[in-house]
Amino acid sequence: MKRIIIAGLLVLSGITPALGAAPECDRACLSGLITQYVDALVARDPARLPLAPDVRFTEDSRELPLGQGLWQATLARGAFRHDYLDVRAQVAAAHVELREGAQPVLFSLVLYVKERRIAGIETLVQRITPGSRMQPTMLGSPLAHLDDPVPAERRMSRNAMIRTALTYTEGLRIGSFVNAPTPFGPQAYRVENGMFMAGYGCPRESCPDILTQRIIPHPDVVASVAAVDEEKGVVLLWMNFGDTNSYGPGNALVTLEAFKVYDGQIHVVHAFFRTLPAATQRNWPTLDAMNVPAPGSIEARLRRAEDEAAIERLLLEYGRTLDARDFAAYAALFAPEGKWKGALGTYTGPKEIQEAMERIFAAATDIPRGSNFHVMSNFIIDVQGDRATAKSMFVFYRMEGNKPVAEVAGRYEDVLVRIGGVWKFLERNALPPG
Repeated sequence: MKRIIIAGLLVLSGITPALGAAPECDRACLSGLITQYVDALVARDPARLPLAPDVRFTEDSRELPLGQGLWQATLARGAFRHDYLDVRAQVAAAHVELREGAQPVLFSLVLYVKERRIAGIETLVQRITPGSRMQPTMLGSPLAHLDDPVPAERRMSRNAMIRTALTYTEGLRIGSFVNAPTPFGPQAYRVENGMFMAGYGCPRESCPDILTQRIIPHPDVVASVAAVDEEKGVVLLWMNFGDTNSYGPGNALVTLEAFKVYDGQIHVVHAFFRTLPAATQRNWPTLDAMNVPAPGSIEARLRRAEDEAAIERLLLEYGRTLDARDFAAYAALFAPEGKWKGALGTYTGPKEIQEAMERIFAAATDIPRGSNFHVMSNFIIDVQGDRATAKSMFVFYRMEGNKPVAEVAGRYEDVLVRIGGVWKFLERNALPPG
């Protein structure tokens, strides 16, 4: 089975973003550089830009002198723009609509920033003509939710965001988002080249479901991480879909595609793409790739199995610590902001949860310690990066002599989070069996 190749590992550029270094350009600075670039492009004057020495420029993966390519066109600004700002890596990326006469130009831009100057410029250009198969209808306003900041409690780690975005690439590779599996949110949608293609909120009478829609396999798809906007929860991937005999002889779709990712799910997919030779390589470095296994790889499957085993142990420890009346250990199974919800109330944080259980069991004098136990079963666990969901059943037994008597049965629905490498309950809902 072929694996998704992280293309940027073949680093053909001398520019490598310095992850972990103190950022020299904040979000406003990065966004401002995008604005400066677009203004200079429209003015056909690259001298307006704050450039580092030996700045490197590519258009459609071809190395060009700055000022060539789209710089030679007569352009105007369009109404559409989405920025993806990677402060940690000092990368400023955007999808921008330009106009060449009456026709849209779909412009993808990735700027590599060093000491507040532009050290590298990566662009992808798709000109829309009256004969283009896809005619944009969604460029009049920003896409819903794509620019919304993600609340801190719903964010994922950087690597978990990338792993989640790459499940989309895995779905393309095998021809099934269901089997990948690709975790789409309940209101997820996809827009490509300004057209609404699938998912929630379709403006047409019918659109395919984003999860179950039929897609052809793309066995040679290649992915590379271009930017990670941790505040907005967006991963930008460069992808070459490979030659599937679908895009003309020897051709493939090449794209810079944005994925809105939080709560372990993909909520928005937005792409500008064009057709290029299938042999096209990105020729820019990928970000964070060393720590991200390909979704279909043995390493990824092993990591998922280890996570599921750790979560199953957490679910069992819940029953064991409760039966032992070790309420401190029981409460430690919850994240600092973790919640317990059930018929007896809602409690937040380990301290409040511990105090609540101490009160509840102190009043249950008819069930002393050692005379009862939980049986936990029917685990269904879904891991997505550093967050997961779980469903399970339980039966609470008390002993009458040597005979166990089922006292209460029910089910749990959980949201879990990995903190410092350890899985904790972010939310545990105790529910009736139905």
